Amino acid sequence: MSAFDRRVLLQALGDNVILPLYAQLAERAGALDREALSFCEATDSAGLVRVQDAWSETRAPLKRAEAFSFGPYKEYPQRLGPLLDFWPARPDQILGVLDDENAFPVLDTEVVSTLGAARKGTPVIEYLLYASASDDNTVLAVFSDPEEGPRRCNYLTGLTADLVVQASALHEAWNPSGGNYLGQLVDAGTASSTTFPSVQAAFSEVFNRISYGIENAYELKIGKPFGKRGVKDVEQAESAYSGRSVGDIIDNLIGIEALYSGEYGERSGLGIADFLRTRSRALDAEFMQKLSAAREALDGIPVPLTMAVFEHETEVQEAYDALLALHRLMTVDVANALSITITFNDTDGD
Repeated sequence: MSAFDRRVLLQALGDNVILPLYAQLAERAGALDREALSFCEATDSAGLVRVQDAWSETRAPLKRAEAFSFGPYKEYPQRLGPLLDFWPARPDQILGVLDDENAFPVLDTEVVSTLGAARKGTPVIEYLLYASASDDNTVLAVFSDPEEGPRRCNYLTGLTADLVVQASALHEAWNPSGGNYLGQLVDAGTASSTTFPSVQAAFSEVFNRISYGIENAYELKIGKPFGKRGVKDVEQAESAYSGRSVGDIIDNLIGIEALYSGEYGERSGLGIADFLRTRSRALDAEFMQKLSAAREALDGIPVPLTMAVFEHETEVQEAYDALLALHRLMTVDVANALSITITFNDTDGD
């Protein structure tokens, strides 16, 4: 093995990427909650746009953080990820809450906190903000309706308040001053870590999650709605109602690049690239070229993915192929260079 200190690398990734991203997620969830409350106090079109924008801004760090969606994100007893982002949205589950006043006579924060993953989180918020009908005025009309609007607003504000709780819990779970899952990663192979038996195991977890993220992007997020597993099915698209499907994948790549470079926002330090350069500078350059190509291909999809799978098949196929090429490089050449064993993708298959 190289003399490169992977423990120092893991600490740097935690300090400069993971913790800042989760802090940003919690902060933006708070801003979304405030906008939802403000909108429901005076339901007007400007307020609807503000809360929709706040939802999208919250979505960005959540999607970027998928690059390290392990530990408290996926594992019991916390398993916070599905409570934030169980997709695609299940309209029958959402409408079941709204319509069943016997089971849910009051929709407040306490009641929403008891709901299962399919009935809360950012996909449910998206559905309420975008899916009532085909344009903002009709969505606004539903929220403004004297009979239907108050219950829908109670559900919305209960959801955004719960999102603050879950996002804050995820940040706290990683924070050294809280649950200190970062310590489990950095102290791998010592008595302080009950999760990772070695530094290699900890680094492999980070590497494999990046690999899973790329695979999920082309297999699930593009492949399912594009019909790679059968017929085209836009109901399987992520963020289908808001038209943010491609944006979600771009944010996935931004998170991956942050771990690779070691830089996010104003924070910077060691990244996976620094390790790879000790083994192969050519592979480092190739990885960045393929990552840029994937981003460029996604940017080239001119309309929401739910339309593009029918109207711009060439562009969608190019994005699929670019992500596939990036994944192959990651799981074969880069993995071999860094002595990583690629493990089974344990995605929930959402």
